Amino acid sequence: MPRPRIIKTHANYRFLPKQLHAKNRQAKVIHFLRNPKDIAVSFFHFYKSIETLGNFTGSWAEFFNMFMTGNVIYGSWFDYVLEWWEHRHDNNTLFITYEDTKSDPTATIRKITSFCGKDLSPEAVERIAEHTSFEKMKENQAKTFPTFIYDETISPFYRQGKVGNWKQYFTVEQNELFDKMYKEKMSGCGLDLKFEI
Repeated sequence: MPRPRIIKTHANYRFLPKQLHAKNRQAKVIHFLRNPKDIAVSFFHFYKSIETLGNFTGSWAEFFNMFMTGNVIYGSWFDYVLEWWEHRHDNNTLFITYEDTKSDPTATIRKITSFCGKDLSPEAVERIAEHTSFEKMKENQAKTFPTFIYDETISPFYRQGKVGNWKQYFTVEQNELFDKMYKEKMSGCGLDLKFEI
């Protein structure tokens, strides 16, 4: 495969190719984060709609418990993110968030292009922002995900794309429980995620 190559993965950091762990590596890694409350809701719908994940038929309360105990694909969200976050100072790694991308897509695109050593015109950045918007991706979904693994009759692949959708699912008790665990696990790590914008 000719360079440059792009590899999209949800893998834990430790499972990346060894070349990405070597010093003075040329490969660039962009880690895209999203707040874990919205991730939990997204996972809930994925688990219901993907056969390889078992077409989960349980309730949100049951899934919430699975998520909180790390009994989901990739394990604990906290462990997964902290493993990646340890590499935030690596010169070949950039962290961006879904929330920042939703708030200011052009700033995020400029951050990515700068990280990749590219200089794009403002017009090019605007075109990228338009074509990578949630609405445009939803409109072109046949080109952006493999329909053979996802059952859209259960839940659409592109549901809402909103920050803070978790508030429609989390009970007050679940939110308090989550906030307590988030504080315990993430305190002092320096990662500041937005749960609404």
